[in-house]
Amino acid sequence: MAEEAMKRCTSCRKNQPLSAFSKKAACPGGHSYWCKKCCAKKNKEWEKTPEGLKTKKRQAKRERKRAEKIWAARLEGEMADAMKFCARCKKEKSLDDFHKGAGNSDGYSSYCKKCCLEYRREHEKTPTRLKHKVRIRKEAKKFLLSQTNEEIVKLKKTCTRCKKSKSLARFNKNLTQLDGHDYVCRVCESEKGKKYKKSLKGKNTMEKRRDKARINAALVEALNVKKRCHYCKKMKPIKFFYKNSHNADGHHYACKTCHTKQAEEWRKTPEGKKRSELARERYRYGLSTEQAEQLNQETVCEICGRPFSAKRCRSIDHNHETGATRGVPCRQCNTVLGLMGDDPQRLRKAADYLEGRRKYNIVPAEPDKIVHLTLLQKKREQRRKLQQAG
Repeated sequence: MAEEAMKRCTSCRKNQPLSAFSKKAACPGGHSYWCKKCCAKKNKEWEKTPEGLKTKKRQAKRERKRAEKIWAARLEGEMADAMKFCARCKKEKSLDDFHKGAGNSDGYSSYCKKCCLEYRREHEKTPTRLKHKVRIRKEAKKFLLSQTNEEIVKLKKTCTRCKKSKSLARFNKNLTQLDGHDYVCRVCESEKGKKYKKSLKGKNTMEKRRDKARINAALVEALNVKKRCHYCKKMKPIKFFYKNSHNADGHHYACKTCHTKQAEEWRKTPEGKKRSELARERYRYGLSTEQAEQLNQETVCEICGRPFSAKRCRSIDHNHETGATRGVPCRQCNTVLGLMGDDPQRLRKAADYLEGRRKYNIVPAEPDKIVHLTLLQKKREQRRKLQQAG
């Protein structure tokens, strides 16, 4: 076997084999002056400079435009039978089997979807990646322990999906991130979950999970297995847990006592109050979730035109005979309708009576001696305040 030719790197001043140098036709001998390692170092240093950052942005824009043109052509029906060679499995596949990648000239990644998944799984198991994961987990735990709930509420983070700056409390906890919270907010996460559940793939997966959970629940109950409660941290028999088809064992992660406590605490929160009101309205008036949310968006009474407040509460008016929902007046106006028996003629007569078309209109002989209701109310409030202060 002939020995490989050697070359001296002008940067690190070391004699290395030709395989350690990248090919370059402009240089004498057909290889670059610097070795591959030195080239990579110099490129990284140059990319951090202002000139390097500008050129990177320009290149990214050019590649993005080129990729968008290819994607648009694919949507219009062109390049339907286009094929690509996977750099990992060395197989020719359709472009549908590749992820979109603006960095490549054809607008698609160099590895197929299957190979990308395999590469990620292999990369996650490498010692450097495992060490990196452990380090981030430790830092995330330190950050969460150092910050109080009040401080976390004040801290801000931008959601990668809706691009809005929100409080850290609006993000789910995730120890794979340095701040200990997910990069997508809870609202976007729930919207994504709802869309997935509505899709055909999501429905099939949910049905499979439920079937598995039901089978597991029956097995667990038959064997009388014990389970650890997530809140009280006690091992209890499976009969002390509610059934839940979303979990693998077909039972809830909290025991019945802890579950009721958590539900009571959640109902006291603003979100819990709102949800419980919506559920009550849905059950009472036979409304769907969309109809209940639509009625909940009303902010002004339909009769008096005044906005809803703590004193002027919102209520739903419905026909007692048919059960159809008519509108969203305030509680005072709704009680008036109920006391009048939902009779339009009685209400018109009441309006005529107030407008002056009545039998009597007696003027008081001594108007100074009349005690108004508002004055009585004020006196009562003053008494209450004095009693509380005393």
